[in-house]
Amino acid sequence: MHALERRFKEHFKRHFIISKNDSILVALSGGPDSVALVHLLQKLPVKIHLCHVNFQLRGKSSLADEAFCNSLATRLKFPIYIHRLESGWHKKGNNLQNQARKIRYQWFEECQNKHRIAWVATAHHADDQTETVFKNWIHGTGIKGFSGIAEKRGAVIRPLLPFTKAELLEYLQALNCKFRNDSTNAKTVYERNYIRKKVLPKLYVLNPRLQQSIYKNSKILQDLVAGVEEQSNQLFIPFKKGFKIETKSSYTRLNQAVIAYKLNEFGFSNAQIEKIIQCIDAPVPYQIGRAHV
Repeated sequence: MHALERRFKEHFKRHFIISKNDSILVALSGGPDSVALVHLLQKLPVKIHLCHVNFQLRGKSSLADEAFCNSLATRLKFPIYIHRLESGWHKKGNNLQNQARKIRYQWFEECQNKHRIAWVATAHHADDQTETVFKNWIHGTGIKGFSGIAEKRGAVIRPLLPFTKAELLEYLQALNCKFRNDSTNAKTVYERNYIRKKVLPKLYVLNPRLQQSIYKNSKILQDLVAGVEEQSNQLFIPFKKGFKIETKSSYTRLNQAVIAYKLNEFGFSNAQIEKIIQCIDAPVPYQIGRAHV
């Protein structure tokens, strides 16, 4: 057994409570990450289904990706569900990546419901987590953004998050596995690619284990966010079309921090949040509704 297979199996058993012979739908792009995920999951007692979305954004290359995924599914004897979009499907003026992500997850859900599949697995890995955290930090998304990609959200699992891209490539090389390369990943005009190519290499000089540090911190922050969300449910009371915060002088600094966090989630500016925090000692409840956004 390859060392990565052993580590993956241990991590999977420790973090994901999945019944024996459960079905898992693997999001397969044809790239090295998703191909590695398929081979790693193949070593576990689960039933594997594959799905692929062809966005037709790279002409013949997109068709070649689809053909590769079909071929892999046939060779491994796994069912595969392919969604090929019509050329020119994306709406001009809208964020292409956000549109694609929405379509991708809608397809996952459709396949999952139609074929009664318990779980969906995506191939996000440690490098993706690091890029996401820095991207969110640059845009000031707060602790929820700093916590990065969740290992499990609903029925979607991401079992590769502790493992680096280099480890996955080494694993595929050891297995002599082929995969597809997306040429757009090298273009630094895309923000994530710029972070990957230009920003992170300088930080790896300072900390060669940066991905592992980010993964550890992300787990801590995700637990913190879960606690904050739980606390906010006690502080924010549904009221008409918004919420109300009970006014009292006994709010602790932690209570105020939780309120500020939730207001930020609702889209309030820092100035508005400061004003609301000041108002919580007012004699009447402070309503949060559209009129205050």
